[in-house]
Amino acid sequence: MIAISWETHRRTRSLCHELKIPLHELTSGKSGLRRYGPLTWRTARVLASARPQLLLVQNPSIVLSGIAVVYRSLLPGARLIVDAHNIAIEQLSARSRMLRAAAQLIVKAADRVIVTNTTLADIVRNAGGRPVVLPDPLPVPPERRANGGLAQSKTVTVISTFADDEPIAEIIAAAKLPEMADFRFCFTGRSERWLRDNGPVTAPNIEFLGFVPDDVYWQQLYESRVIVDLTTRDACLVCGAYEALAAGRPMVLSDSRANRELFEDAACFAKIQPRSIADAVTSASAVFMTVNSTSAATKARYQERWSVRANEFQQEIESLRTNISIQEA
Repeated sequence: MIAISWETHRRTRSLCHELKIPLHELTSGKSGLRRYGPLTWRTARVLASARPQLLLVQNPSIVLSGIAVVYRSLLPGARLIVDAHNIAIEQLSARSRMLRAAAQLIVKAADRVIVTNTTLADIVRNAGGRPVVLPDPLPVPPERRANGGLAQSKTVTVISTFADDEPIAEIIAAAKLPEMADFRFCFTGRSERWLRDNGPVTAPNIEFLGFVPDDVYWQQLYESRVIVDLTTRDACLVCGAYEALAAGRPMVLSDSRANRELFEDAACFAKIQPRSIADAVTSASAVFMTVNSTSAATKARYQERWSVRANEFQQEIESLRTNISIQEA
């Protein structure tokens, strides 16, 4: 069994690491349509060389997933597992008829479709797919450098890529409320395009960090009083939530069924409104010492629950392997 992805993604890396699946991470410096030719060629070479009976691919890319469907149909006995991220599920109801048809074909052709929560599983099942629920395993962060003044920190790190589903304007409005004046809101990610489209932000307690290396990023999380990662997508489990849990810091997440089911009392939840976001930041800040002191137990509890899901997924894999063996016999 091998895995293939066309982008660097923490979820795919951590899943493959935990499940001991060899990952072929194929990326290109080209953008847009120009990347498809080289990546398709490299994917074909990997498949021709490895000839896996079990293939796991990350969707997106929908093009990679389409190639995997073709591979499954051409190799007798081959089985396909698609790790469907939120955007892949959203394509099932896309406005484009062609995109919608392609997404539905992939879901139906895959032997299993991995999703992160039960809401997405229901969508996949209704589209004729066979879902398996498996959230992200916790990432393993680098060792934290000592910071003696952490208990007095008022840093709120906002994990962002300035994508369309991130309520950046609402978070900025929350940061500008009078009761937030003592907090320092630090936004990660490349902000240039968003600022160009939305105008400059001059509030004294707001800072845009830009893209930072991984070790600097983790240190930023360690030095935070609160970590905020919000999305307008109802069934989206953001990477920042797992990272906050791994770093042992209070987090503010969108108030959704998916987040509440998975993170329960490990997070403070906010509506996508400035006042609600500010209230959640205040609540998260108030429990900093408790979260910090109990983080090891919280992580252990999460990992135990994740292991149950992982074992269920491993059983699905063994079932597919058994079917392959029966067909070959």
